[in-house]
Amino acid sequence: MANRLGDDYKIYVESTTAGAFNVLEGQSSLSISSPQDLIDQTAKGDTYKLRQPGRPDRTISAGGGLRLPDTTGVGRAYDLYVARTAARYQIRRTPFSGSDIVFDASMWTSNLERDLGDQQNATWSLQLTLNTAPTVDLVG
Repeated sequence: MANRLGDDYKIYVESTTAGAFNVLEGQSSLSISSPQDLIDQTAKGDTYKLRQPGRPDRTISAGGGLRLPDTTGVGRAYDLYVARTAARYQIRRTPFSGSDIVFDASMWTSNLERDLGDQQNATWSLQLTLNTAPTVDLVG
């Protein structure tokens, strides 16, 4: 099996039209974190601390160069962040059609940054956290 490259994956946000998705333009990074809470199982007399994995979580971080105008991608994520409104986000793999979805969930835009430094390319970054359980979760 051939290795997959990072540029085989892109993140999309649902538009104001339900079921229609737009890519966040200028993407150069995408990271998926899957931590689990650890539940203490230690009892008196145990030599070591014993823990059991709890519920899984998904946190997605993405970033890239700011390409304007992008009102339907990064601009939409910004509007959701300001309004404190969750929306569906998808991760798709190449060729990025609606049948290439590897992750789909309602998520909160919990952090959004724009770096507009002097004599530098303008960049954006965001972090997403789950609002509801994913309907598609093939990212591990």
